Amino acid sequence: MFSVNLLNINKTQSSIIKGFAILIMIFHHFYGMYEIPDANEIIDALRDDSIFNLFRFFAKIGKFCVLLFAFVTGYGYFNIVKQEKLSIFKSTCTRLSNFYPFYVFIVVGIYLTMLFFPSWLKLTFEKALLQCCGVLFIPDYWYITVVLVGALFYFPILLYSYRKSEAWHIACFWALIIVNYFSYPLYNLLISDCSENNLLTCIPVKDTCVSISYLLLGYACGYINEKGLNLKNTLILGLPALLNVQLLSWDNRYILIILSILFLVQLKCIKSSFITPTLVILGKYSACMWLNHRLIFGYWFSDTFYAIPSPLNYLIVIIFSFLLSIAITKIWESLKSLRKLIIAKMQY
Repeated sequence: MFSVNLLNINKTQSSIIKGFAILIMIFHHFYGMYEIPDANEIIDALRDDSIFNLFRFFAKIGKFCVLLFAFVTGYGYFNIVKQEKLSIFKSTCTRLSNFYPFYVFIVVGIYLTMLFFPSWLKLTFEKALLQCCGVLFIPDYWYITVVLVGALFYFPILLYSYRKSEAWHIACFWALIIVNYFSYPLYNLLISDCSENNLLTCIPVKDTCVSISYLLLGYACGYINEKGLNLKNTLILGLPALLNVQLLSWDNRYILIILSILFLVQLKCIKSSFITPTLVILGKYSACMWLNHRLIFGYWFSDTFYAIPSPLNYLIVIIFSFLLSIAITKIWESLKSLRKLIIAKMQY
């Protein structure tokens, strides 16, 4: 039961981790009450509610959910890199096309709902366009900057260097760690003379650097699992990646929490339990749930859900977010099918 390899993460385990991550993310936002209208008044009104205060305490720690997504993404990067046969350009476009058009579809959909549906979130057309480019206007969506930076910069370099030689691959990996570490200080220097309304100040560079450090750690774990867990691989990839995480992390305890979750998902009792299929399917829709969950309880129905911010309301948000994700995914797939049909008829 306890014979586990933390560095060996298969597709099912990856989905379980994403399932855990999205449950934690919704809990983190729901009880953390970040960017919620009248949050201070709600907190004051529930100051003596011990259950609410306990949940709020754990919600603040829950920010590591984003780092779980980054770690799994980095681990997946190595699995893709080691077997990729396409050109670097085509491979990069494939990685980006797997998610980015869907993200743009969601942002455009949110903008359209703002025209007809009451919400405290003010999203203009110009802001929606900038949000699609990674400039922060919808608070939860800063992680798209990590996706874009990873897909357009880190992934091509790692793929290119892997195809050259092992020494070149390791050298580029170290270079990416160094670039990631110094990006935020250089960014601060760049915006030092900028006003608060400058677009440069809306780019979430600090959070991106923290997440990229976990992406690189996930990549290093994938490499070590493939090449062998030995002193050489641990020192040349694992240790620098771990050091980068410790230097940049929001909270140094997060790496221990993430390791605990990696251990947990590999236990036989978890694999064989009834909760596993639930986590797998939540993991499947986790990206869409990440994009829509705050709309439900933060931007649209905050008065309803925070009238009594109970565990039942938290479960209702999860259910609504999951069902909305299925509906959005079905609409997106239908639009893609329609597009292919139109193109086929035009070619005919």
